[in-house]
Amino acid sequence: KRAANDARLADALAGFGGLLPFAGTATHDDDRSPAFYKLGFRYVPDAFDGLPREAFCAAMRAEGIAVDPGFRTLHRVHSRRRSRAVGELAEASRADAEVVTLHHPVLLEPPETVDEIVRALDKIHTAGTMIRDHWNGAN
Repeated sequence: KRAANDARLADALAGFGGLLPFAGTATHDDDRSPAFYKLGFRYVPDAFDGLPREAFCAAMRAEGIAVDPGFRTLHRVHSRRRSRAVGELAEASRADAEVVTLHHPVLLEPPETVDEIVRALDKIHTAGTMIRDHWNGAN
């Protein structure tokens, strides 16, 4: 059920551009099928009029979709005394800023739930500037 909903969501997002599934998310075979516990996506703020990731996640949650900012990267949350980074870690920094996750219970819902996700994305996309301005004024 999770795999089918993942594939349905990947198809629905194919032309969207603002929420990009990680490469290979919807591709698997019977021998190595992923568990789909959480789905990770690259969030593209420019596709939502510069809406910050945290505001996007809050708006999705307000629409009933369990989306949260992704996991923090170690070089951002730990002291430089505890771990060393070789170089700037540009990709890890980008992931820290752009990853969002969709929680697995959503994938256990009926297939129509994917349609609700897409509707929520469209709604937030349309209202991106208004949500951004409200978010910036409140924070």
